[in-house]
Amino acid sequence: MKIILMAIPFLISLSACRVARIINASQDTIILFNEESIKFKLINNQIILTTKLSQGKESNFLLDLGSPISIIFIDSTASLHSYGKSISNKKQKATSADGKRLMREYLDWGTITTNWFKIENSVLSTIYRNDPFDCNNLGGIWGADIFAQDIKGKRNKVLLIKMQDSTVRILDKLPPLENWTKLNTRFNMLSHIKILTSVNKNKTKIYFDTGFSGSLILENNIFREVQSQDKDSLSNMQIVYGHIHSSLAGSSAPDTAYSGIMNLQLGPGLQIDSIQVITTPNMIVNAMGMDLIKRFNILVDYQKQNLYLQPNPAYFQSKKNIFQLSGFKARSFENKELIVVNMVAGSPAEKVGLKIGDQIVSINNIRVDEINPCETYRTFEELSCESTGNVIIVKREGEIFKFIL
Repeated sequence: MKIILMAIPFLISLSACRVARIINASQDTIILFNEESIKFKLINNQIILTTKLSQGKESNFLLDLGSPISIIFIDSTASLHSYGKSISNKKQKATSADGKRLMREYLDWGTITTNWFKIENSVLSTIYRNDPFDCNNLGGIWGADIFAQDIKGKRNKVLLIKMQDSTVRILDKLPPLENWTKLNTRFNMLSHIKILTSVNKNKTKIYFDTGFSGSLILENNIFREVQSQDKDSLSNMQIVYGHIHSSLAGSSAPDTAYSGIMNLQLGPGLQIDSIQVITTPNMIVNAMGMDLIKRFNILVDYQKQNLYLQPNPAYFQSKKNIFQLSGFKARSFENKELIVVNMVAGSPAEKVGLKIGDQIVSINNIRVDEINPCETYRTFEELSCESTGNVIIVKREGEIFKFIL
């Protein structure tokens, strides 16, 4: 079970004067793109662009086409005076994909640069966020507004994401569409992309969301509807408990998730079998994420509002790692230690006595790096393991325990 980042924000109510103030401040914003293909980092199923703020601070920003707006994260304890100048007089309410309420405001951030584009006179939404499990040190997200300044038209961009070589590029027009599949989509006025799909023969609209690192997430009521209509449509049903995900609001409280394996019909001749789908009791969106999207190259035409996918020739299904084989998940807490954060009910890990909160000392003789547990976590994620006989040593309340899974 993967911990996921869900970053689909929803509209908030703004008074007319606040909207006018924000629009006036953003009219001077200029976005300058490097028109060549630019390399990005793919870390834990997240497309990462290194970003430098005008204050000189450099951090990782997530490319999130599921978000209509770009957002900068700051810690809730930080003073705004050390960041940008406030455009709005008061903070506004917003809602993350998991139904959590959060506060945001618009700040003038000056000039912001990445290796792909430069923004002058930037006015960006800013959210107070704290996620102690964030190993990618996310400083914010680049949303669809970078590519779609208008609802539709020539001022908007054509975006090419080639997962096969980890590059992004802005195009003036569509390339030849041989081997590309055009999906049945709807773009709303915020440039949210909804794909009209068939989930086990049930017609469903799902967001195209590069900010979600998992495969497929469904609203709880739709998940239950699919389950009740055909019990055979969801195989390998599991219940997961503990820390399940992070969202725009930061790390979530302990929760319960339900997951299974099902088929997804994305378009004519484009069916994907045996993908993991999850839900939680408070989930309020349907979204297709990077674990599924990375199987394709992506072409988003924000001018005519169309989405195309092309099979990624470099994609391969990796072997299951120790977490997937054993039915638990570990994350680094504030990059100080690696702890067990969630567990699959009835899994091998639960049966041998592993518990949420256990601090991992080593797995198969690979010790956790005390200076950088996040790096060790990534090593474990990529490490192929045998189906049995894996040795995990943990620390619990000062005592050392050894488990063989």
